[in-house]
Amino acid sequence: MRIGTVLLSASATAVAAVALLCSGCGPNQPPSHGKVERAFFCCAKCDSLDGGIYGKGPTQSLRTPEAARCRHEWKPVSRDQFKELAHDNFGVDWAKQDPWWSAEGPVRPQ
Repeated sequence: MRIGTVLLSASATAVAAVALLCSGCGPNQPPSHGKVERAFFCCAKCDSLDGGIYGKGPTQSLRTPEAARCRHEWKPVSRDQFKELAHDNFGVDWAKQDPWWSAEGPVRPQ
């Protein structure tokens, strides 16, 4: 009886460890960032974007059609690069967004 309890406990621990390790393994995961951090990212594989002030806002998550199946390779980019890519690839009009996004002016004249 005691051996069965020990084996069951070890099995439950192993299952919990695998679940914890794989919790961020699936496709279309957001980038890792601090609790409150200003950061901007572009996926090197599918060109999705994610950025802003994490934990406080505002943030933008812009996904390409490929993102649903992508195991993102998030690369840091500058705020200006992020805004330019969002404008060029997703048609984001920063003048219509939260004023924080347009505080440094438009990406390029319309």
